[in-house]
Amino acid sequence: MRTIVLVRLSIYFLCLVLINPQISFSGQYEDISNLIAKKSFSKAEVLCKRELTINLGNVALTARMGEICWAQNKKRRAIKFFRKAVKINPEYPVPYFFLGKIYFAERKPEKGREQFSLFEKKMESFLAGDGSASDYYTARLHDICYLYATQKWYQKTKRICRKIIKLDPDDPKAHYNMAVCYYIHDNSRSRAYNELVKVKELAPDTRIADKAEFYIDYIRCNPDSRIIGDFTFLDED
Repeated sequence: MRTIVLVRLSIYFLCLVLINPQISFSGQYEDISNLIAKKSFSKAEVLCKRELTINLGNVALTARMGEICWAQNKKRRAIKFFRKAVKINPEYPVPYFFLGKIYFAERKPEKGREQFSLFEKKMESFLAGDGSASDYYTARLHDICYLYATQKWYQKTKRICRKIIKLDPDDPKAHYNMAVCYYIHDNSRSRAYNELVKVKELAPDTRIADKAEFYIDYIRCNPDSRIIGDFTFLDED
């Protein structure tokens, strides 16, 4: 799953480069993306450093360097590169997402939420002109959805789920997560039930369909929606 997301991220960066004249890079950028996909972070870091000496002020490469540092648990350096990327081009969405994750990791969820809001705003401006990055955006919204749920921000979580469903009406994970919100936050068994049935229709014979079936039975056996049990959000695999 992570490899698929990284490949989508690489495609997304390429799309940004094509439409934004401020973003340019040499042919080595694809090599960096491939190394990250293979989790060869040390090699990716060496190559990215070299490219940054050639392309000073390149926002995509700067953000990429932050991602490499983050993957290697070099958090302070990662923050430095993400903040630098924001300064280079405040309209570039990616750094805001990672800064939001960092704030959540540092137990500063309100600051993280502010960064995620900026990420959404910048991404939606980009998607208005080119929808090719919608898969990447959907994957990142799922990450945000999960983090909001850890804070029990169910209203915010529902908003993100609705946004994902608008981008992809057939996303089973979004419908499952909506079911959780309806059951836990709204105490609405009927809405939760309908969303779980939708999950089974969209993704039959899958792990998430099995979970949906389990909780459909759970709802049938527990008429009081205040009895939550182990009805939790999907982890980000």
